[in-house]
Amino acid sequence: SLVNLGQFLLLKKDLDGAEKITRRALKLDLKNRVAKKTMAQVYIRRGNLEMAKIILGNLSGSAAGDVHVNNMIGLISLREGRNSEALHYFQEALKNDPSDAAVRMNLGVLYFHYRQIAKAAIEFERVLKMMPEHNDAKLHMAVIKANQGKYDDAEELYQDILSRSRKNPLALYNLGALEKKRERFDESVLYFREYLDTNMAKKSNNKEVFALIDEIRSDKASRESTVTDEQIEDMAQEMGRVPKSSKDPMGKETVVDPERVKGSEDAEISDLENQLR
Repeated sequence: SLVNLGQFLLLKKDLDGAEKITRRALKLDLKNRVAKKTMAQVYIRRGNLEMAKIILGNLSGSAAGDVHVNNMIGLISLREGRNSEALHYFQEALKNDPSDAAVRMNLGVLYFHYRQIAKAAIEFERVLKMMPEHNDAKLHMAVIKANQGKYDDAEELYQDILSRSRKNPLALYNLGALEKKRERFDESVLYFREYLDTNMAKKSNNKEVFALIDEIRSDKASRESTVTDEQIEDMAQEMGRVPKSSKDPMGKETVVDPERVKGSEDAEISDLENQLR
């Protein structure tokens, strides 16, 4: 019962509660593998990889067929930059259970991080077939779609996440970046502002986000003040149809005939040529 409660609290992201209950379980049964794996997950989520490695090292002797142990060792290897080792452990885990969504997700992240986009997309698609509401897989797929220029597909995935979790910070941030690429400046700023209201943003340094908002406003102002080729062409046509007007020294408005101006300029040029001769 203690082991099951510890796992439940871990799923609820109550790391303190999970650790406390799992320690009680281990006092009663120090060799309990499930309790040890729960403790390893607690340490991984806290970023204490050294303690997690100590626990998993004790379990790895009989880990040949243990999907969860191989997955956790692979995850630690990935975070520590030992990528070939991480790939080995993820593949070993999948040999024992090809349907494990957590392993496939980690493998997809590994491929994604090292720009093997096609392989990453395959893994995320497999995760979504098993778990259609998996937000992390959807987020990664949306980023891939955006990088491929499939902006509508990316937006659909982000909006699907927000339809169930309106304050998802990664979806809001990435939607802001997506709308910036599409030059939908007002929408982009709105999404970035929504992101700044999330708990993640409140705990983070948001200099990059503020810089992006300033850049968006600058781009918008630049676009609004730029005269397009079409506008220049319209102006040229208008000038060709309407004779230029000016005022004589007495203040009366006179119409200047372009042909007469051209003729007087030609006469002046001829006089100058005669003088030079």
